[in-house]
Amino acid sequence: MSDYAVAAIISQISPDDGRHPPDHILLRSMQPAELNYEIYDKELLAIFEPSRQWRNYLEGLHMSS
Repeated sequence: MSDYAVAAIISQISPDDGRHPPDHILLRSMQPAELNYEIYDKELLAIFEPSRQWRNYLEGLHMSS
C-alpha cells in the first residue's frame, strides 16, 4: 500500500502448488483527489480498482476448495 500509487497483480497457482509468473500487473499513480482520501478509502480503492480493471478475467473465475 502506498500513499501515491495503486498496485495489484493477478497470478495463477498450478495444480502442483507451483506459482506462475504474474498474468497481469496494475500500477498507476493516484489522481489528485485520491491523494486526499483517508487510509481506509485508499485501501478500498486498492481492492476496487483492480476488480474494475480485470472484471472480465474475474467473472469467469471458478474457485475450488
